[in-house]
Amino acid sequence: MGMVAQERQQFDQAEQWYWRALGIYHQLGHPPLQVDTLAQFGLLDREMKRFTEAVGWLGKAHEIAAQFQMRIGSRVLAVLARLMEEMGEAEFAAAWRHAFEGEEPPLDTLRGILETEETPTRPASGRHRFARLLKGLIRKGQ
Repeated sequence: MGMVAQERQQFDQAEQWYWRALGIYHQLGHPPLQVDTLAQFGLLDREMKRFTEAVGWLGKAHEIAAQFQMRIGSRVLAVLARLMEEMGEAEFAAAWRHAFEGEEPPLDTLRGILETEETPTRPASGRHRFARLLKGLIRKGQ
C-alpha cells in the first residue's frame, strides 16, 4: 500500500504505511523482512529531496542485505550510487558518516557501479528498459 501511495505522490500516506510495515517486521524479529521497507523509506526520502535521510535508510537496507547475503543488496547499492551522484561525494560521505557513527562510506564500490551503468553511448539492458516502461505505464494508470 505504501508503494501505491508513493506512486500517487501521497507521500505522508506512504510514510505511514511504511512505518506500519516496519513495525510488523520488527516484531517478527527477522531483519531480512525489513530490507524492502527500509529501501522504500530511502526511495521516498530521495524523491522528497531529503537526501541525508535517504542515505541512512538505504545504507541500513544494504547493511542487512549484505549480512544475510540477499540479492537485493546489489540493487540497493545501485540506488546508493545514484544518490551519491545526485548529492555529490562530499555531502554523501558526510551523510553516511552521520548515519553510521563515523563509519566510512563504500565510495570505491559506488564509483564502480556508476562506471558500469548506462551512459549515452551504452544503452541499458533489455531488463532495465522493460522496468522503465513498466514504471511509466503504472504512472499513466494513476
